[in-house]
Amino acid sequence: MSIFRQSVNSRTDWRKAARSLSKSLEGVYGRVAFVTDDENHPAVAWLVHEFSTVVLVGPESTRRPGLRTVSAATLEDETAAIAELGGLSAVVDARSSTDQERSLRWQWLFYHVQQGGQYVTEHTTTATPWWAEEGLLGDANRSPRDFKESAQSIETVDESDGVVRLRKGRQHVFKVKDENANRVVPARRPLARLAVLETEPGGTFNGSTTVVEHGSEPRLPSQKWNYHHSHVRKVSGGVTIRRDGLALAGDTVLPSSFRHARARSVSNPQLVSFNQEFGRAREHGPTRRLNGSFYDLSSTMSGHFGHTMTETVSKLWGWDRAKEADPSLRAIYRMPHPEFSPTVERALFTAFGIDDTDIEWVHDDVQVESYVWSSYLWQNLTRYHFHPRVKETWSRLREGLVESRPVDRRIFVSRKSTEANRACLNLDEVEAHFSARGFEIVYPETLPFAEQASTFGSARIVAGFAGSGMFSMMFAERLDGVLVLSHDSYTARNEFLYATALADELHYSWSRSQIQHGSDFSTEAFHSPWAFDFAAHGSDLDRSIDRMHELADRQRS
Repeated sequence: MSIFRQSVNSRTDWRKAARSLSKSLEGVYGRVAFVTDDENHPAVAWLVHEFSTVVLVGPESTRRPGLRTVSAATLEDETAAIAELGGLSAVVDARSSTDQERSLRWQWLFYHVQQGGQYVTEHTTTATPWWAEEGLLGDANRSPRDFKESAQSIETVDESDGVVRLRKGRQHVFKVKDENANRVVPARRPLARLAVLETEPGGTFNGSTTVVEHGSEPRLPSQKWNYHHSHVRKVSGGVTIRRDGLALAGDTVLPSSFRHARARSVSNPQLVSFNQEFGRAREHGPTRRLNGSFYDLSSTMSGHFGHTMTETVSKLWGWDRAKEADPSLRAIYRMPHPEFSPTVERALFTAFGIDDTDIEWVHDDVQVESYVWSSYLWQNLTRYHFHPRVKETWSRLREGLVESRPVDRRIFVSRKSTEANRACLNLDEVEAHFSARGFEIVYPETLPFAEQASTFGSARIVAGFAGSGMFSMMFAERLDGVLVLSHDSYTARNEFLYATALADELHYSWSRSQIQHGSDFSTEAFHSPWAFDFAAHGSDLDRSIDRMHELADRQRS
């Protein structure tokens, strides 16, 4: 049975309650959201008398001339509607009629209240302190984590005038997804003056790469996917750029902060996320102000090669149009620490045509006057896909980095360190096996970046261990074949995406990881050591190797 019933008027003195709320919110700015079933509720007149911006939130039938109203039939509707109002100075709940209702609605809507703002609802001093009783709803809570965070966010409690006022002591931030940004950002931040500088249409990709998998049930996604409209956007009015690409416009997290910007629940290492909509920014240092407009090329894991190759590269596409719109625009890249040398990043930017004098390298938190970003053209999670426009970026980088050489190499991409993530415990045996069968063993991390690009650019066949060492496949104009060795707990599919874009044929060989995922995703399993199982998969591997040679020889003849 639903815990929700029709709200009824109580003995609450709304005149006093509205006046007390107004006094207690001095210095706190933002709209007041009044959640109700009744447009003629007695609180409306008193709230409008005390506050200049009151918004009614309620069912479709809730309308009051001269007052902004947003329709919301359910709690999910309420939080979606209120999200577009921006940070609120207060939420006043007159829709709940029981403590169970009040508790659940508070767990959904308290996040929208700014730090220092208040959540108000009808209450008597003899009633249950529902904001402190997690067991009141049991399994009906939004989640144990949401209840705990909401409870810990209460700074003070005031019970008077027939209401309870919960003052909020923490600031939460709203996570904007890429597909909603054109609507939500200007709604939440009207002074930010969001402008869309370029739009790349979406469509459907139909890959034609032949895919072969050994050692496991099929694990690779479909080669057919829908890719979304992608945009180059600009906002003004001050945006803070923090470590790991976290971009904040006040209490709004911009989509550039999320490398999986179209995932169901987006995240960033510098956010403590509680649900799909809200998180809390981690502690940070002082913020330095930078005048001017900046195009963000940071990744969500600053300084990590793999994240640079998949994230930063997939954001380069909008630079030309943004620079054309504002010739004073500069690129900005957030480094992990002052001693970091952005060798790879500088080489990529130079190859793309961005002059070094047009790049601001920062290692601290900065606030920029105007902020420009482009949609990611690459997503390596859940709905794995890329936008075909990213291949134009690869081509431009190839022209700037790859030396002209005969395209005839057959390389096996290995790694020097056996202590790295996903360490192959019989690496020497694997290398010897490939070397004896005509493959050149390469260690990309030991090569100058331009030489690494040229090595892949002159390859016909790329084989190797799954991981960021394989990402330089992007520098190949095309590949006859790709052969990937991986373990069954590795859920990233970057190698699949590169091969789908560039290769005629792709073979995967799966072995079992030492640590397995349980009922939930496990980071330890994802990075688990493993060994290639020659006893179980050696014959299949040899057939794949023979096929790779056959493909390359066919092209040569």
